[in-house]
Amino acid sequence: MSASDYMALGERLTALLDRLTDIMSVSGYEKQSAAAYAELVAPYFDSVVETPLGSLICRRSTGDGCPLLLIDCHADEIGMMVREITDSGRIRFSPVGGLDRRAIVAESVRIYGRCGTVPGIICAPERGKDADSLCSISELEIETGLSAEQLGELVSVGDAIGYEGNRALLPGEYISRGIDNSASIAAAIGAVQLLGDDLHGWNIAVLLSSGEETTARGAITGAYALDPDYAIALDVGFARVRGTESSRTLRTGGGASLSYSVLTDRALTDAVISRARSAGTPIQTIVETSGTGTDGDAIISLHDGIPTAVLSIPEKNMHTPSETVSIDDIVLTARALRDFIAGGTEI
Repeated sequence: MSASDYMALGERLTALLDRLTDIMSVSGYEKQSAAAYAELVAPYFDSVVETPLGSLICRRSTGDGCPLLLIDCHADEIGMMVREITDSGRIRFSPVGGLDRRAIVAESVRIYGRCGTVPGIICAPERGKDADSLCSISELEIETGLSAEQLGELVSVGDAIGYEGNRALLPGEYISRGIDNSASIAAAIGAVQLLGDDLHGWNIAVLLSSGEETTARGAITGAYALDPDYAIALDVGFARVRGTESSRTLRTGGGASLSYSVLTDRALTDAVISRARSAGTPIQTIVETSGTGTDGDAIISLHDGIPTAVLSIPEKNMHTPSETVSIDDIVLTARALRDFIAGGTEI
């Protein structure tokens, strides 16, 4: 890939991230966002079908009888759920997925009510001398500036709440809420763009799965229905920052990482690595002995076993309103997927 082609792909994927991160997709509420995702990805696939649980199955086909490769990219994100509207007009909430308590206080949010979105801000109680200690989620409330009566006309218990987020573009890095897992969707579409019309003997299904942050239900049901010959779960992984162990984190700018685990398929994992390196695409590895914490852990045990590899994009500030990835790493992930597919169907 020439330098100009590399730069052009990075620009296209950055623009795609802008559109992906505009979509609210709190885990459990994916059906509200499925149509927006479908409209966005439809130009890159032969067909896009929504499942009963709000996942999208996006297909590219070589022909009948060709082996099927599943690329799973979960489409949900962390968020919150309205638990109670207090007499004073504040909202108490429960977490949906693993919120990072260090990054939640004073953040702007959107409550997705029956009549549209309501803006709010997460407030902590006055702590006095304990101001430096972390609040529990149960202590936090959302202020909207509305009375309980006004709020009750717009918001109901059970409604979704998402971060407003802090979108920014630093030199080479993209910051936003929902990068986990918009970055992976962008990389998968980038790979499809790089392949063009030649799928090298594969049929391909990209699954934008629901519920990874809570239950993996979208990956389980979607992969079960597809019953692919091979699967690659594409997600984000913890990037290396100050104070983290190098063997347990990923280097930003080093490309995607393949997980070695007792759950992942060794032959498939080795094939992804060797094909990327043969093509000159940087790629990393990480050992996650007992499990990867991704949809891949669930996919591999479906039917009589689906050979599965896990590919991760380095991400800083995971599960916060300011998740951060390198555009280079998304491009390199797209290239690694392309390299594997272009190597043919013999593993």
